Amino acid sequence: MEKKLFSKDNIKNKFSIVVKFLKKHYINFFKDFPLLLCFIITALINTLLLRIITVGNFFYIKPLLIDLGMLFILSSFMFLLKNNKKRERYLVILSLVSSIICIINSVYYSYYDSFASISLLATSTFVVDVGDAVVEKVLKITDLLYLWQPIFVYYYYVKEKKKKNFVGLNSKINRKFSFVNMIVSGIVIILITSTFMTKTEWSRFGKMWNRESVVSSFGIYAYQINDIIQSLEPKINNLFGYDKALKKVNDYYDSRKNIDTKNKYTNLFLDKNVIVIHAESLQTNTLGKKFNDVEIAPFITKMSQEGIYFSNYYSQVGVGTSSDAEFTFSTSLMPSSNGTVFVNYFDREYQTIQKSFG
Repeated sequence: MEKKLFSKDNIKNKFSIVVKFLKKHYINFFKDFPLLLCFIITALINTLLLRIITVGNFFYIKPLLIDLGMLFILSSFMFLLKNNKKRERYLVILSLVSSIICIINSVYYSYYDSFASISLLATSTFVVDVGDAVVEKVLKITDLLYLWQPIFVYYYYVKEKKKKNFVGLNSKINRKFSFVNMIVSGIVIILITSTFMTKTEWSRFGKMWNRESVVSSFGIYAYQINDIIQSLEPKINNLFGYDKALKKVNDYYDSRKNIDTKNKYTNLFLDKNVIVIHAESLQTNTLGKKFNDVEIAPFITKMSQEGIYFSNYYSQVGVGTSSDAEFTFSTSLMPSSNGTVFVNYFDREYQTIQKSFG
């Protein structure tokens, strides 16, 4: 009689084969590299801790698995190092770097309700001027919790290395196989998890307009790498195709030279003094409102009633937030969708309203 495909014995045999495969390739593998296992587990706990503190993402399996796959890939490069001490230092340094990533994003989220972009590192030197304010108003004790990881990894290594049976990062390993094994394992974990992502999640990952959602779905490491790629994209585009893009823009404006650009607002401010009030985070809910029969913003309310008031206006800022708002106001141009205009395109000459009135 033909053996049934889904019989109990057949399923048991297949399960046994899978267990033996996992035991041979992973359980025994990590037994030989306890420091590597220590790093992956502690780093994974830190990413989970970051999501709990920021987005309140409790034990959501998809970002946890994506982070696991990314940690497999990042830690695999230790096998390219021949020296044991270099491999050990690599894991300790990687622990420190992963903790710093969590700290920076935790601090940034507590202030902006979003996650940090690599393009902001270019402006990090300005933090020195307001260092006291950052420490007093932004930095919290919870932001330093992530430092436990590199401390624990280093302590674990020092403690376990003293044991005679501590295998550690032995020099008799097949480095090439170990490297490929970790890389492939990480990619497989990421690919399998990615199949469960929705179209909305992929759209947000590609456009990066909702960074909180990207971290909630893809984890902090995938978000950070994606952000690096998108932040470097303008610089890469400047190296390739800049002349072609410039010609396209010049041709567009050349074709519009004979078009009449005058309208009912032309010369509206001719021979008049113009005062510009650029307020930070001023919302329309203050207009016309009173508190204890006293008007909250009487002058601005009066200006909105007597002047030109745009009530159907939506925020057009990107990562640069305040600086993007200033850029759009001054140039009537949209800000960069990747990174910050004043960082990525600081060396450009812009036609601004300040120059026109000057």
